[in-house]
Amino acid sequence: MLLIEKDVIDEIIFRTQNQRDRIMLEPMARGCMRIGEVLNLTPMDFENRKVIIQSSKSGSASEAIRWIDHLYG
Repeated sequence: MLLIEKDVIDEIIFRTQNQRDRIMLEPMARGCMRIGEVLNLTPMDFENRKVIIQSSKSGSASEAIRWIDHLYG
């Protein structure tokens, strides 16, 4: 398994020019979300600085992760 240092991940996200890509990378890197979970998010999934993941891969009906403060608008 290849592990990438946090500083490298931070740099990749920081250098990402496309806002859509950056918004997708942040929860994947910080919240351990899968790409399918990120792509399935809707505005209704954001609640009180948390993201509610419907039908998560962990097997639970839904799962909540803390949203990244500087992206929360």
